[in-house]
Amino acid sequence: MTGTLLTTTDGAKDALIRQVTGAVRWVDCVQALIAGGPTHFIEVGPGKVLCGLLKQIDVTQKSLNVEDGASLEATLAALL
Repeated sequence: MTGTLLTTTDGAKDALIRQVTGAVRWVDCVQALIAGGPTHFIEVGPGKVLCGLLKQIDVTQKSLNVEDGASLEATLAALL
């Protein structure tokens, strides 16, 4: 059903079940992002879980975290 507009209750229910129970392809997604050549990854929100997972996949990647005003300022300064 990828890319299909859901128009029925049964279709929506099936899609939600597959979303919740399906495998997360995090490593594949991150590797695809890395292949695109970004210079930095920025995690927005409390904590640094995704930055940590990124480092487990590729320690050479640069990641920053924004969770408050101070970390936003630090991230902006690091990007300039």
